[in-house]
Amino acid sequence: MKTESFAVRLKRIRNERGYTQEQLARITLISVQTIRNYEQGHNEPISSYLLDLAQALDITPEYLLMCDKEVIEV
Repeated sequence: MKTESFAVRLKRIRNERGYTQEQLARITLISVQTIRNYEQGHNEPISSYLLDLAQALDITPEYLLMCDKEVIEV
């Protein structure tokens, strides 16, 4: 069983959507440094930022936060 942290999941989904950190920052109006901190596991977003990230990435906030669920690799 492999688990995926919020940081890893955010980076993976961002890459799957084809966004750079800078592009995601522009879309969400969240600073690039904040997104970097999220992806490096230094912080997790406040609820309003979580909603902005989920909307920009076309996923639910719950999916982003499922850091303790099993992830099936394809």
